[in-house]
Amino acid sequence: MDKLSIFYNGILKEASCGRVHLYAPYNIIFNTLILEDNIKIESKVEYEDVIIPTLIIDNKELFNSLLEEYVSKALLFYDEENYPNENILKEKFIMTVLWSNATFDDFANPIPFLKKQINYLDNWNTYNHGVISKEQGIIMRLTKNSVTDKSPYNLLIELNYNHMIIPIANISVGIDNNSINIYSINSMSESHIKDDNIVNSILNYLTTRGIKNVEIPSFLITRWNSLIIKSFYSSNSDLQREKKISMGEKKLCVNVNEFFIQLSNYLQNQDNIEITANPLDIDFKLHLKLTTNSK
Repeated sequence: MDKLSIFYNGILKEASCGRVHLYAPYNIIFNTLILEDNIKIESKVEYEDVIIPTLIIDNKELFNSLLEEYVSKALLFYDEENYPNENILKEKFIMTVLWSNATFDDFANPIPFLKKQINYLDNWNTYNHGVISKEQGIIMRLTKNSVTDKSPYNLLIELNYNHMIIPIANISVGIDNNSINIYSINSMSESHIKDDNIVNSILNYLTTRGIKNVEIPSFLITRWNSLIIKSFYSSNSDLQREKKISMGEKKLCVNVNEFFIQLSNYLQNQDNIEITANPLDIDFKLHLKLTTNSK
């Protein structure tokens, strides 16, 4: 079966029910509207607290071309060990988990979303050169992620202190032209945020490579919905269910933005970072602009 048949005849119909059949049920739910064909695939499943986005395909020919290009490049990018099961249909798996990293805006405008995802994969070879920066004892390098992660690679930051390598942060990123999209930040403490050497090394790494903009999705709706659907099928009590969901929400929605709010507060008297738009100002992302100048 070709990629497009898998997508239109399998994934879209199954996603409307909240569970795509892979090696095991994959919890993802969205409606689909194909404008030129006047086709709407609408969910009839009711999960409490689920907010269902709608994938709007308004240029089917271009959408199909980009989707096929993304899948072909993803098949080459991800290694065999990135898949949870050796017998899994990789094309279906890739096209399903792709939408778990989409925001409401991405569902409404999938053409720019697909182009961005393709650029992420293309830019791996451009930016991945082993240790990509080594300043003030701070080591930065890119590491490849799993296909199920929020982005195709991480920016790993470590500190070489007295000949010991100390992990500082593991930042899930994708690089799209002159922008870096950040999906999660693990392990970075407030003391690291206030460390001039660490912060300036990160900013210097980005700006010297022509990266001038930072975008941070504030809410990945399908990952949030996945938690709700998973809890629906679990045997946990309501109290345990609420606790699991609130922990998941914190991990998905708060971690990144808290970091950048702290960072922007720390750099408020400098010129090298500026918040140009908060989530919901123009979309569901926090937008930053970077410069190399400081007061």
